[in-house]
Amino acid sequence: MSESSDALFKVWEEQQSEIRHMQTQRAMLTNAIIVVAVAGIGFVVQRGLTASMLGVTLPLAGLGLYGALASAKYYEMIRNCERRAKILIDRIDESIAGLDLDSVFVEASRQRRLETSRFIYFSQMHRLWIGLHLSVALTGGVLSAVAIA
Repeated sequence: MSESSDALFKVWEEQQSEIRHMQTQRAMLTNAIIVVAVAGIGFVVQRGLTASMLGVTLPLAGLGLYGALASAKYYEMIRNCERRAKILIDRIDESIAGLDLDSVFVEASRQRRLETSRFIYFSQMHRLWIGLHLSVALTGGVLSAVAIA
């Protein structure tokens, strides 16, 4: 491999590392939100759902909305890294004759699609993360509405 290919590959590795780091951060944020949400809901169940519990239920809704927004932002940043990584792979592919990495990725994607159910294949992970956070927000909102009523 030439020096330029080595440099491109090194930058590609850094992009992959950044993607893994952001995915780990998103998972840790979600875990923290879920732990706080479960603790808040447990506190409300233990004390009873009264208007005084709005101090727990309203922040729960806000926390869920924050998680959904943060997950969407992480997805945007991850997609940006993936685009840069794809450009780097294309450049590496161009610089090394006969490598044809793009066909490897296309074939792997085709095989994955054949082996996976349609529902799972077309389900996008970031939407599941956002949906999880929105369910926390909805739970906080519904508990707040019931506490007020």
